[in-house]
Amino acid sequence: MITHFKYPLLNALHFINFKNLLLQVPSNARKRFKGLTLEETAKLPAEVKIPLMKIQTARQYINDLSMFWEHAVILGWVSRNHAKQVAPPKTMTEKQETAEPFTIDQLK
Repeated sequence: MITHFKYPLLNALHFINFKNLLLQVPSNARKRFKGLTLEETAKLPAEVKIPLMKIQTARQYINDLSMFWEHAVILGWVSRNHAKQVAPPKTMTEKQETAEPFTIDQLK
């Protein structure tokens, strides 16, 4: 039985890099490119012309990963859930909502 699990080298930067990687991976990469890692599928040439993973799918992966690490905190395996520090990727609608409709100069 595991009573305490330490992974001191894991930090928020690892989760940020994972999120950024997910946003470069083609949709259904595991099915379409069996045997390739996520890193390898993200580096496929643009000529492959496969749509990228949907933002909602990437959000779900990040959420699932955060829930796993939160459970590990509760069990005492790790002291902190660094995945909670990572903002989920924004959809186009959310990006548009946060965009300023006018610049200061346009308002003058």
